[in-house]
Amino acid sequence: MLTFVAGLVMIIAAVGTRRLLTLTVALCGLLGAVVLPISAPDTWVEPAALSVAFAIAGLGVVVLSGWAGELFLAPLAITGLAAYATAWFAGDQGQPAVIAVTYALALAIILGVIAGAICAVQRSGAVVAVIGIGVAAVLSDAVFRSHAIGGVRHLSPALAHPLRTGGYEVAADVVLYYALLLVLVVCVLSVLVLRESRLAATLRASRSGAERAEVRGVDVTAGRFAAHLIAAVLGGVAGCGVALDIGRVAPEQFSPLRSLLLVGSVLLFGRTRVVAGLAAGVVVGAVPEVMTRYHPLARYNATDVDLAVGALLLLAVVAGEVLRGARARGLLRRLPLPRVPGRGRRDAAATAALTHGDR
Repeated sequence: MLTFVAGLVMIIAAVGTRRLLTLTVALCGLLGAVVLPISAPDTWVEPAALSVAFAIAGLGVVVLSGWAGELFLAPLAITGLAAYATAWFAGDQGQPAVIAVTYALALAIILGVIAGAICAVQRSGAVVAVIGIGVAAVLSDAVFRSHAIGGVRHLSPALAHPLRTGGYEVAADVVLYYALLLVLVVCVLSVLVLRESRLAATLRASRSGAERAEVRGVDVTAGRFAAHLIAAVLGGVAGCGVALDIGRVAPEQFSPLRSLLLVGSVLLFGRTRVVAGLAAGVVVGAVPEVMTRYHPLARYNATDVDLAVGALLLLAVVAGEVLRGARARGLLRRLPLPRVPGRGRRDAAATAALTHGDR
């Protein structure tokens, strides 16, 4: 017992309390994601798969908005484009899943290149945000809700029959869920490796100020363009996962409101942390689906989904402002403002006058 305690203390001292807590939370989350399809009813598999897919897209938001400081508000527009492209090529055109995924990722990368070429040269975050809203609105109306390739589309899942192994039978949707979860683990490990790279240092330097970074010799435009490209790849992977895993794509899954909720949740949970992207994926993927099924007026339609997403977005914004104000007040209490010599009496008189006026 003493040896175990001593080993635990040595691990905490070597790793650090904060990192150990993060690792513990990540392992618990991974364990819960693995056990969920086995212990929960079948109706929970689809929201869980959506959460995993949107968590992959959330990693792209961490890279783009957290590291590079680009407030691009249309992350799920790229995800939706890849999802609808996969459904169209694999469903309507009868292409194999590998070919459909290749075409879908190519379209997502092309859109990421275009968005990166336009947004990377901008010096105003407001301009980037407006461009993102425009991209989300155009794709939502011209693609996701169009009569040609939009609307609710169904396609055969990548695995149609249960998997039998060792005398056990695992449902096809559960197997696909575990495959998508494995893709998420690979994406998380890739982002963790990328976080220690020179590109991540360049992105963090550009986030602190483009002019100062350029003075130090940092190529801000190239770094932001690379961040847009990485986010597009992760968003394309997420879209392909939604189409092949769930077998159904719908406009409300990739609405502009959900994009705003994804970005807002990442900024709320810790914009530069990988766990923020994972938590934002759970919020965007599972919570609106659960709310539309279990709130008193639930009919599971697009209006209820937009209502749920809008309520969550408002809650995220308000909570973020409250937390920011609380942190600022706490910082002022810990670090009081320096007093200027000779002004103590005047400050005391002004404070007394204000107090008397309030009475």
